[in-house]
Amino acid sequence: MKLDLTIPSPLKDLIQFCARFCEPACCGLNAFDVDAYVIFRWFGGSATNSSHKALDQLDALIAQVRAYDGPVDSSDELKHDFGHEWPNSAECVAYLQTWREALTRALSFGPDALKSPGPRLAEARILGEPEYYLTVGRIAGDAAAFLHQGDEDAALKMLSALAPLDETDVTIASEVKYARRILGEHGVRWDPQGSA
Repeated sequence: MKLDLTIPSPLKDLIQFCARFCEPACCGLNAFDVDAYVIFRWFGGSATNSSHKALDQLDALIAQVRAYDGPVDSSDELKHDFGHEWPNSAECVAYLQTWREALTRALSFGPDALKSPGPRLAEARILGEPEYYLTVGRIAGDAAAFLHQGDEDAALKMLSALAPLDETDVTIASEVKYARRILGEHGVRWDPQGSA
């Protein structure tokens, strides 16, 4: 018999927010960007009742799954959850722990964490190319969101960190070109060595 995972809101809202790559019904766990900075954006840059409640709900979910011995199902398309079935509870717990680590880390950030791209890029470089490429895309997306919100200073600071990157690297070329274009439109000169 399977344990049918039921995910309450606001945890469910967080999970749906992190489905950045695809729909879980299509790609399962590969649909999600389980990243502290993505989660930080979900709760708007400062811890809220919803973010703490989501953590409590996640802890309760982990405890529920840990107490079960058998397969765990979260693949019902109508529920819009993880789109996945784990063969045993230990694998599900391990996966849910990655969410917990990212959420806990996001809760520890200061209010300007998104606006400081340097440490994000440095950390991503250490973690390897896949994470580095994802982080460049995340920063470009965050900068676009700040522009849309009218926070040009934050957006331009972030884009100034992306502009000096290698535009011949096809994996990040569109983000680098976007950064250079927006900086040019705002009359910001960027330093090829990495500072605006």
